[in-house]
Amino acid sequence: MSDSTTERPSPVFVIVLSIVTCGIYLFFWYYRTYEDLGKLCGRTPTGNGYWMDLLLTVVTFGLWSVYVDYTISERLNEMQQRASMPENDTRIPVVILDVAGIVTGYLTGVISCAIHQDQINKAAAALQAAGLSTPPAKTAAEGGDAAGSNPWGR
Repeated sequence: MSDSTTERPSPVFVIVLSIVTCGIYLFFWYYRTYEDLGKLCGRTPTGNGYWMDLLLTVVTFGLWSVYVDYTISERLNEMQQRASMPENDTRIPVVILDVAGIVTGYLTGVISCAIHQDQINKAAAALQAAGLSTPPAKTAAEGGDAAGSNPWGR
């Protein structure tokens, strides 16, 4: 995915397409979000590949996805700091929406994805404007494949 903000969906698009496809679009949205964060932050939200986190989500009956969304918010905070933006910490609201999603059939979880998409769009645009579209250099301790080409993680 390019670093261009024109290729990123709007939060409303994420909500509408998620509802119209009965949630199937969210699999694609998470995959693209993993790619985006891998390119912009230098790592995926959890450090695992998309497929490993999807497997963990299935095995834990969706509970792992709460952690995934929490770590997406952490990566977004890092992006905001790099872009010298005021931090808009979405960790707590997203966790509340995800936990409520267990009761609502993940309808509120769709809203957390829209919140993340809004934050990704803003942070990516700020990074691009600041000329920081690529991830910071990794330290030797961080090593590994930043973009997650190994679908099972490191």
